[in-house]
Formats: sequence, structure tokens, C-alpha cells
Amino acid sequence: MQFFQVHQGLLSVSIAMITISLTAGLNCSKCVDVRNVQVLKNTVSGFTFTVDPANIPTSQLCESVKNGQVAAGVSVVECPDNSSSSQEFRCVHYSGTLDMSLTLDLGSTSGEIKVRYEGTYRDCILEYVSESGSCTNQKSILPEDDKLRAEALSTLPLASPSIIVEFDGKKCVSDNNGTFFAVFKPNSKAVFIESNLFAIAVNILVIIFTMF
Repeated sequence: MQFFQVHQGLLSVSIAMITISLTAGLNCSKCVDVRNVQVLKNTVSGFTFTVDPANIPTSQLCESVKNGQVAAGVSVVECPDNSSSSQEFRCVHYSGTLDMSLTLDLGSTSGEIKVRYEGTYRDCILEYVSESGSCTNQKSILPEDDKLRAEALSTLPLASPSIIVEFDGKKCVSDNNGTFFAVFKPNSKAVFIESNLFAIAVNILVIIFTMF
């Protein structure tokens, strides 16, 4: 009887630990690294448009640091707990360009301004569950409630809801454990080469032993 009670207690603890691991929020790397800024177009006569370098966030380790690790210019945020729905919080890794277009009307003059950012953005973002563990090339207009869009617009001297923000690049979404499968390609290639060398070494040993 006592043996059964002990095992029943261990079972309860195990179930509690599993429940916590399924509902607790992920730890995601959060950083922005804008590596290049270009004013592609400015047709507003007499208006000089510049982006203040002091407002441009940079972090050289943003692209390469392992998810969930703190580094220079890279913090770690805990995602909110996930509820049972078609959308859940995941660690997301953007890498590519953002084109921000705005039609500016100053009364006496008007025209179009277009700015391009090139860089990396990582954060905890609410995503569709079907996107988990994916890494795809995308080219799309970001909606007004998009976190990447808000981050980019916060660095511009002009604020307007009519600004069109288009992302063109790679978007990677982690699985429910915070793991990315296709972000760090050089590392995965190195592991592939190492495993191949190991297989070759084993084959050579087998050949040597069969000779004796």
C-alpha cells in the first residue's frame, strides 16, 4: 500500500512537471540589427529626409546568437503562456529588407518618400501553430499590428498610419520548444560533414578487421 502511494505521488509530480512544460512561456532572443539604411526615393520638393543614426538599433550578434542566450545587444524575453488556440507564441527570426513608403503632403508641396532597412529582427511573436518549425522566404505587406512594422516605424522621424511597410527576406518560426531548424545553416552543414567523416572512419576499421 505504501509502495503504491509513493508511486502515485511520483506520478502526480510527473504530470505536474509535464503540464508546466507545456504551458510555460518560451524564452526568446530579442534584438534588432539594422546593417544598412537607404533613402531610395524622395520626390518632395525642398524637403530633406534623413534617418538619425542614433535612432538605428544595431547588434552584431543578433543574427548568429543561439536562441535564448544573452549577448551584447541581445536580451531574452519570456513569452506569455500559450492557451489552446490556433495561434501560439513562438520565437521568430526575421532577416532581410524592409521597404517603408509614405506619401507626404506638406500643403505647398507633396511627394513620395521610400526608405529601405536591411537587417535582422528577433522577438517573441504570436504565430499560427501551423507555422511552427518553419523557415520560408517571404515578400509581403506587414499589417498595422505587426511587431516588426512597429519596431521599424519607431526609428523614423515621420509617423503616419498610411506608411506601407513591405518585408522581403527569410522568416523563421521556432517549434514549441524554441528550437529553430533552418536558421544556422553553416552549423548544420558542419555537423553533416562530421557525421560523414565518422561513418568513413567506421567503414575503414571494418575493412581492416576483415583483413585479419
